[in-house]
Amino acid sequence: MLVLLRHLLQNARANFHNPIAKLIVRTTNPMLVPMRRVIPSIGTIDTSSIVLAILAVITEFFLLHCISTGTFNFSLFIDPKIYLLVIAKLVDAVISIYVFSLIAQSIMSWFQVGYNPAMELVQDLTRPMLYPIQRLIPTQGIDISPMIAILLLYVTRIILVGYLNIFAQSI
Repeated sequence: MLVLLRHLLQNARANFHNPIAKLIVRTTNPMLVPMRRVIPSIGTIDTSSIVLAILAVITEFFLLHCISTGTFNFSLFIDPKIYLLVIAKLVDAVISIYVFSLIAQSIMSWFQVGYNPAMELVQDLTRPMLYPIQRLIPTQGIDISPMIAILLLYVTRIILVGYLNIFAQSI
């Protein structure tokens, strides 16, 4: 989740001078820095963080399979279903990060306590998602764009993750 969060913050061009962002960078650097030497970025997309997230999910599926069956079965890596399930899990994780961030931003907006690094980081993360909605739906007093964004994220989750899981089961 931290690797995905770092990738999403990089794409949102968040302020990495934020203490929480610095913590995320320090936590993920030991894994990402060696991978960046081998896997180059493609434009603004940090491919090494995506590959690391994919490897983490594949490792999770492999370990859960080994625990549930009691054997080391490497044929799991040949099965195309596993890769569809990995994509479904990553999409689900990204949507969960955004939904949690939108809910946290809404709750934190009720309390004005001055500078809060967590609030700044959440706003940096959600701003690219909320800005187009706020342009379409003018706010007059109450900003309902987080609710609309959460609704759109859940619809996306139902469609993408549901269809990927169904497709993986049919293979």
